[in-house]
Amino acid sequence: LANGRVLGSYSGGVREIDPATGKVTWEYKAGPGVEVHSCQPVEEDRVLICECGSKRLFEINRDLSVAWEIKLESTQPAHKQFRLARKTDAGTYLVAYGSDGVVRELDKEGKVLKTFTPPPRPNGGVNGAWRLADGHTLVTGGYGAEAYEFDGAGKIVWTLGKADLPKDYVLHYLGTAQRLANGDTVLSNFQGEPAVFEVDKEKRVVWQYQNGKIGPVSAARVVEGK
Repeated sequence: LANGRVLGSYSGGVREIDPATGKVTWEYKAGPGVEVHSCQPVEEDRVLICECGSKRLFEINRDLSVAWEIKLESTQPAHKQFRLARKTDAGTYLVAYGSDGVVRELDKEGKVLKTFTPPPRPNGGVNGAWRLADGHTLVTGGYGAEAYEFDGAGKIVWTLGKADLPKDYVLHYLGTAQRLANGDTVLSNFQGEPAVFEVDKEKRVVWQYQNGKIGPVSAARVVEGK
C-alpha cells in the first residue's frame, strides 16, 4: 500500500499488516463456512473482497461497513468457487471462477460483459485475471499450470506453459501473473519449483526465486520503482 503496509487475504478474512512491527493494523473476518482467497485495495480507501461460500463480491469500508455488493453464482463446493477478483480502471470486475475454469468480467450490477475461457487442461481451472495497459487480459490457469494473454476480442495471443520453460522446472499451480513495465511477466508457482520466476516476451527466464524457508508461494508481486 502507499503507506508501506501490506494487505493480504487468508482463509478466514483479510488483514493489513505493518511490516515494520508485524502488527495487524486492520482486519476483516469472514463468517462461518466462508473462505476468502482475494482482496484488493481500491479507491476511497476501500477493499474489494471475494468470498466463497457466501458467493459474494463486495467493497468494504475501513469501518467494516459494506459500500457495495453483488451476489455471484456457482454450483461448485465452497473451496472451489472463486479465486482472485480484480477491479479494472474502467470500474468493471474480473472474477476467476476457480474450478469452473472461466474468468468473467462483470459490471457493478453483476452483468457479464465478457468471458475468458482457457483451453481445457487436466485438472484445469483459473486462479486470476489482470487487465493490462493495452486492454489485453492476463489469466493464470491454476492447476492447469499455464498462463494466457487474451486480446480485446477474447482471442488468446500468448501462452506460457511447461514446454516453454527449462526442463527442471516443476509447474504445479500458477497463481499470480504480473506484466512489468519492460514487458516481462512475473508468475508465482504454488508448491512448484521455482516458487517465483520472470520471463521476457520471448518466454526466456530472466530471474527466479526459490526459498524453502518461507514455504509455498501462492502470490507474488514486484513493487516496481523501489
